[in-house]
Amino acid sequence: MAKVDVNQYIKWAAEKPTRSVKIEVENRNEIKVWVYDQEIGTGMYAVIYGRTIPADQIDLLAYREEGEKRQYEALKEKFEGGNK
Repeated sequence: MAKVDVNQYIKWAAEKPTRSVKIEVENRNEIKVWVYDQEIGTGMYAVIYGRTIPADQIDLLAYREEGEKRQYEALKEKFEGGNK
């Protein structure tokens, strides 16, 4: 199991009352860290399957906007680009 400083995520969550963090250790000693902000309405895994995003680099607003853009492009292709 790779070392992960989970305290950085706890501190990140403590910075705003709308933030929360969920830390899980699975049976293979795999650590997962889920971060969420109620104000933004978005969450993401900051640590999962060996990928780690440091707490000071978490940008849930940008993450949400990327997802919305992917969804927009898929809908645009479905309704505007599929019948050419």
